[in-house]
Amino acid sequence: MPIQFPPINPTDPAPQDGDQFTDFESGNVWEYDLAQNSWTMIGLLNFGAFQYKGYTQITGTAPVNLIPGLLYSVEDGGIADASYTGLAGQDIPRFSLIGVGAALDWSIVTLSSGTPWVRVNNTIVPANAGDDLDMETGSYVISSLTDLP
Repeated sequence: MPIQFPPINPTDPAPQDGDQFTDFESGNVWEYDLAQNSWTMIGLLNFGAFQYKGYTQITGTAPVNLIPGLLYSVEDGGIADASYTGLAGQDIPRFSLIGVGAALDWSIVTLSSGTPWVRVNNTIVPANAGDDLDMETGSYVISSLTDLP
C-alpha cells in the first residue's frame, strides 16, 4: 500500500523543510527536504510498541500526557479541535484511528469507511463490533434484494 505523505487534504499546508511524518503502519519516520521536494526515511520510531488507549472526542480537547505511539479511536467525528496538533481544523470521520507521532503531533492512521461495513479478507463485515446482519445461510446478491425499511 502506498504511503500518503502530507498534504493529505487540498486545504492542508505544504510541508516545510525538516517536517517529520510518521507512517504508523510501518513505524517509519520520514523527513521532508524542501530543496529536493522529497521525503527521506530517517528510521523507525524509537519506542517499543503502539498502545491503544481507547476513544477520544476529536471535537473536544486532545488527551494530555502524550507519548509517541499512543493510538485512539475517534468517537464523535467532526472538525478536530486546535489541541490536536497536526489534525486541527480537519474533518475527521467517526471511528477513524489516530496516533501520536515522534514530535507529539497527531496523524490519521486509518480513516473510517463512513459506512457500517468494511472489507476484511474479501469478506464484508460490520465496521463496529457487535453489529449484526443475519443472512442466515447462503449467499445473496445485494442488488437483487428488496430494500430494507
